[in-house]
Amino acid sequence: TYFKIINDHHLDIKKYLDEIQIYNNNEDYIMEMIRYYMNNQQIGHAKQYYKEHIQNIRTKETKVKLESLLNPENEDAYLNYLCSKLSYYNCSEVPIYYDDLKEFYGNKFENYLIDFINKVDDYYSDYELAIMFKRKQEAKYAIYILLQKPNMNFFDPLKGMIKEYSLEMYLMVYVECLKEYINQGTRNYYLSDYIYDLFHDLDEMSKIELVDMLKKEYPRRKKLHEMLDACLKEGDEIEIQY
Repeated sequence: TYFKIINDHHLDIKKYLDEIQIYNNNEDYIMEMIRYYMNNQQIGHAKQYYKEHIQNIRTKETKVKLESLLNPENEDAYLNYLCSKLSYYNCSEVPIYYDDLKEFYGNKFENYLIDFINKVDDYYSDYELAIMFKRKQEAKYAIYILLQKPNMNFFDPLKGMIKEYSLEMYLMVYVECLKEYINQGTRNYYLSDYIYDLFHDLDEMSKIELVDMLKKEYPRRKKLHEMLDACLKEGDEIEIQY
């Protein structure tokens, strides 16, 4: 409530709250004060404030967060701290760690997201990760991950959410994930199903262009060419069935 009043009226946060003892002894308040100074480029004030209140910092998590805030060269300290806590035994905490990182890093979150996902891969299945993103309605960040790390197993459960968010991004991500799936081998059982499914959202010209692009990208994959030709040939029938 105090922070809302201060922000709404552009008040001096220190002038109105710094003398209130209950806040001075509160780790969250100390964190917000330092974040306030850092956001306003008052690095000296931030470090001085930390020095004055260091005796009230009790938890390791808060210390790591402050290290990330106060020392730009150690900005990834909080990411590393959370990743160090990940294990098979507490992988259920992944959604909580995700929220913590998103809240802490704010607009810089994307800079750390891929590193976090890479670490999570050791303990969390693609499907579990996709369900987490779906429950949180995180289409934007799912797309961000998929464009850098195409993964059909991760993309498949998120198709509807991503398509609703942006048809253009959905098609772009779908093609990248399809290519990644092809790279795994043309004998993948669901490959033709994925091609047919993508065809549903393409007009005739786009289907031809997609097939042509994949043939050029994989010139020696004869079985793939045959599969693409068969999918293209059956395109009209697919549209009627759909």
